[in-house]
Amino acid sequence: MKAARYILFLTLLPLPSAAQEPAEPDYPALPEYRVFATPASPEDERAITELMDRFSRAWGAQDIDALLTTYTEDAEWTNAFGWVSRGHDELRETFEWVFDRFPATGDEDASADAEPLSDEERGRLSRRYIGDDAAVILSVTESDWGESRSGSGLRRVHINYGRAKHEGEWRIAHQLIMDARR
Repeated sequence: MKAARYILFLTLLPLPSAAQEPAEPDYPALPEYRVFATPASPEDERAITELMDRFSRAWGAQDIDALLTTYTEDAEWTNAFGWVSRGHDELRETFEWVFDRFPATGDEDASADAEPLSDEERGRLSRRYIGDDAAVILSVTESDWGESRSGSGLRRVHINYGRAKHEGEWRIAHQLIMDARR
């Protein structure tokens, strides 16, 4: 197993609101949710939202096969410590490692019938449309997977998702995970 033995990832728990009080006093307050530019079509906006919902359900269920369907074949995934996984084979190995060490708690929202949450309810900070075939979503999550900066409380992580539309399908092409620091 390559770099995966050092990878630590977080649950994607929704935050009560984007402009909330931080779980740790050292974390800065989060900015208001914002959308930059406009999608090429309402269908693209819906497709990106559905992609994020599928991703969240697959992550919560720790369903690696479903999770991989949300990524491009050549996707790059970089964790908070700089370890990079590329492509479905490496992503599968990485997710197997992560889920083996951080099993589901049973309270994740994995239901396909669940009412979709808004970007703000999911802890998303912004959505930026770039041309007709790319979009970036910046999210934040707080979790007990790994230690917070102070060693107590929840760990805050920002996740940047690069979306690409290829052959009419939206997928995650790039994902970058960053620990919150001052």
